Amino acid sequence: MRAGLFWIFFFASLFLVKVTAGLLGLSHSSNDARGQWYGGVMMTALMLAITWIFGRTEKMPKVVPGTAFAGGSVMRAVAGVVCVIPLAALSIVSLKWLVPGLHFTRTAIPAPNIISTLALFIVLAAYEEIAFRGYPMRRLLCAFRLWPTLLLVALVFSSYHIVLGWDWSRALIGTSAGSMLFGMAAVASKKGLAFPIGVHAGWNFTTWCLGAGGAGIWKMNFQESLGGRVQLLGMCVYLACMLFGTLLLWFFKMKMEAPRPS
Repeated sequence: MRAGLFWIFFFASLFLVKVTAGLLGLSHSSNDARGQWYGGVMMTALMLAITWIFGRTEKMPKVVPGTAFAGGSVMRAVAGVVCVIPLAALSIVSLKWLVPGLHFTRTAIPAPNIISTLALFIVLAAYEEIAFRGYPMRRLLCAFRLWPTLLLVALVFSSYHIVLGWDWSRALIGTSAGSMLFGMAAVASKKGLAFPIGVHAGWNFTTWCLGAGGAGIWKMNFQESLGGRVQLLGMCVYLACMLFGTLLLWFFKMKMEAPRPS
């Protein structure tokens, strides 16, 4: 119930931020960087405040919300980015081998724009991880087992993307798989949300660099007639990479929790 109440506050905050952004002439679309920065910073601040309130009013055994800026957080975030880059790159580059005629071309994007894009992805990932893999997931883990908790969080995470305007199939399948990976990263790290924030931001930044959803540092080029094949195979490879990453983190978690011989 407390996790559900937290998410009610989350969606109310999202509505408030969208309304105020509209009054300021901003939007949350990918074409409006100013709007995304405004939304990301405001939502991060609001999620931290709501997490603090819920933590202070906790009457049941204390849960660790995972939002404290502990020592080593920066390094864990960097580790998350570095660890996920090969997997995220494989999910896009593999299409070059699976779809004949598909190729990548370099685009002329200034270095400051690339750095600002990475920073924006970190801010956006931060508020989403606080809202979904922070306090609510920690509270649910006290009541349910690991996999049911991850599935429930994934369902709410996909609902959030539907509210943002994503189509149903992409939200229910694509973001649910992503939520499983990010949730497992949060569980496996055991030290806050720095690592899953890095994994989340690293995945989005890497796929942006390789032209997913438009032109990044590289642009994906293919004949218009191959659009359906690219979309289908892209989703299949994406799901396979997400599943592999989730299972890899799960095995790592199990190994770390296994009793060591005396």
